[in-house]
Amino acid sequence: MELTVRPHHKNEYPLKGIVVRGESLFAWLGELQSLGLSPGNTTCYPLPGIRANSLWGCLFVPPEGAMPADIGRNSYCQRVHPLLFIPEYSQLSPLLTTNELLKLVKDTLHFFHPSVGWVELTEPLDWEAVIDAPPQAERILRPPAETIVLPGAVRSFQVLGLPPEEVLEKLDAQLFPEKQNTEKGPLSAWEKIVLSVLRLFFSGPIPFMKGRADSDVPGTEERKGSGKWLERLEKKMTDLEERNKMEVDKLLDLFKKNPDEALKYAIPLDSDGTSRGRGGDGVFSLVTRWLDLSPFGRSNPAGGGGTVRMGDEFLRLNQQYQETARKLVKEGDYSKAAFIYLRLLKNYTLAAQTLEEGGLYGEAASVYLRYNRDKTKAAECYEKGGMVQPAIELYKELGKEEKVGDLYRSIDRREEANHYFEKVAGDYTARGQYMKASVVVRNKMEDDVRAQALLMDGWRNKKDAVNCLTGYFSHLRDEAALMDEMRRIYEKETDKDNRVAYLQVMKHTYQSREAVAGEARSIAYEIVAGNVAKDPSIVAELQSFNRQDKNIISDILKFKHSRR
Repeated sequence: MELTVRPHHKNEYPLKGIVVRGESLFAWLGELQSLGLSPGNTTCYPLPGIRANSLWGCLFVPPEGAMPADIGRNSYCQRVHPLLFIPEYSQLSPLLTTNELLKLVKDTLHFFHPSVGWVELTEPLDWEAVIDAPPQAERILRPPAETIVLPGAVRSFQVLGLPPEEVLEKLDAQLFPEKQNTEKGPLSAWEKIVLSVLRLFFSGPIPFMKGRADSDVPGTEERKGSGKWLERLEKKMTDLEERNKMEVDKLLDLFKKNPDEALKYAIPLDSDGTSRGRGGDGVFSLVTRWLDLSPFGRSNPAGGGGTVRMGDEFLRLNQQYQETARKLVKEGDYSKAAFIYLRLLKNYTLAAQTLEEGGLYGEAASVYLRYNRDKTKAAECYEKGGMVQPAIELYKELGKEEKVGDLYRSIDRREEANHYFEKVAGDYTARGQYMKASVVVRNKMEDDVRAQALLMDGWRNKKDAVNCLTGYFSHLRDEAALMDEMRRIYEKETDKDNRVAYLQVMKHTYQSREAVAGEARSIAYEIVAGNVAKDPSIVAELQSFNRQDKNIISDILKFKHSRR
């Protein structure tokens, strides 16, 4: 008689053991401590590995009444008999009486190993024999210095990110250190005042003409005299405007010759066509503006303060800034290109995208957070840059719990990871999405037994039942156990309401698992025969189980016609 173990949807026997994976004795001791168990009263049996003279794990058998309620990432074991343990959510096949089990085990403890099969556990682990007590020092004159412990293995690696404000300040300081003010504007202070007055004068009606009728207009000679005076004022303003425009031309020319130098004098542009000039006089002067490119807008006091209405010059500068930024990106200078977008063009999205493209993920995340308030993009940048902890905090705020679990798992913090995976699986289960819940439990929490149980719950609760049961069968690798389970579920877990759905499961199993195709076909015929009286069209399903039969289609049509 062959005694096997197959998956089962619940535990039929009491949970009396704990399986701990790993081949390190120190890891086993650590698990005993975390579980609140003592090596002195807990019987421990080493479990062999697949290779000769190797270890796979350890079986803990706590004293009666001392089984911990929370065992972390470890697994429970069922005690079928005082000398026979099997994994949780499994069942013996065939079922045996106590006397039959006693004859099989023959006074030796047996355990069903997930990878090896049945193993005999002849002797428990003797902790006193494997652990040497440290020698006692006669006298300690002074405490030793702290020992630097080198880790045996690096399980995770992450980059610690700086706060957003500090990142941006460092970026600004690296790009543009403090510079001395260098006045290069050709207009004197008096000329700037004159230009402002002339702009105000010509922006409204001519003062001496205001409120006078045509009949009151002076004679020809007077008009000629006034016209010459106005012409002189207009010419004066035009000359000043041209000289002011030359400042923009100088800046544009400097961008073409030396973009790095030009950026020191660049003036920020606003979306309404204005920019920040000097002293509120409306005149753009070529002076050093950037002493400190912090995100709070500190600049050279001599280089800003008033609003400049740029007019057509706004478009020229805007175009030059964008062209320079694109050129810097091509040259690989993503930091300066991002500065143009951030501080000169006020295009925060392009600034962040440029930093991200250049691999400056911490800086990009800071811009996304401070200027765009985009926590999702910031978290993605932190993740790309290996700054796991700030990414985790943002994903927690966003409620992306599976992502939080993935990141904890990437730095080998399995307990925290499983906490969040558990929440994700619970949410899926509450919404009836058992298939998704089983994927999280199987792939993320590495608990195949529980994943199978979730798929069975999906079948029983009729929530995506066909896909759940199909997935359940696909993870049963032992062909004999699969055939037994197919027959058992058909007989015990189907009724008139779900047998047609079970037929669809058999169709998929027939097509994908050749070794059990005969059993799947047999069950399918039974379902069709049982339902053909009330639904003659169900015979069409037989075509999927008889692909090589060329006459099956005509036989199905004849049968349907005869029933009509």
